[in-house]
Amino acid sequence: MLILNLCSEANVVQPRAALERKGFEVVELRDCSGLSDALDDAAEFWVISDRTQHLTSSALDAIESFFKEGRGIYIWGDNDPYFVDANLILQRLFSASMFGDSPGDEVVTLRDDGSSSGMIPGHLVPTGLRNVYEGRTIAEVPTSGGLDPLI
Repeated sequence: MLILNLCSEANVVQPRAALERKGFEVVELRDCSGLSDALDDAAEFWVISDRTQHLTSSALDAIESFFKEGRGIYIWGDNDPYFVDANLILQRLFSASMFGDSPGDEVVTLRDDGSSSGMIPGHLVPTGLRNVYEGRTIAEVPTSGGLDPLI
C-alpha cells in the first residue's frame, strides 16, 4: 500500500498502524519524488490532497497507468479549495471533479475510552485524517462523466 500524503495537516498514523497490523506493508511519501518507482511495488494507492497543486504531469501519468493496470486508488480531498490534486486525478481518470463548499463543520475525532462516539482507533475505514467530517455533504461529484456510485 502506498500513501501519497500531500496535505500537511493529514495524520495517517492510525490507518497506517491498522493496515500494518493486518499484514500490509505501508509506504508513505510526502512529495512526488520517487512516486513512479513506489507505484511499481504497490497494489493500492491513496492520495490525500490539499489546496496546492503538487502533482506533476509525469506523476499523473504514473497514477493513470497504475489505475489502468487494475490496481486500486483511494482519492481524498477536503472541501473547497482543498482538493486540487484530487480533482486532477478525478478529471484524468473519470472526467469528473469535486466541487462546492457545502457545510461540513461537524468534526469527528478519535473515540475516547468509554465514549460511544468517534472513530475507533485502528479501524481501516477512516479517511486517514485524525479528524474527519461526518453527517453533511462537503463536496459533490457529478456523475455526468460516466462515474457511477457504488450504492
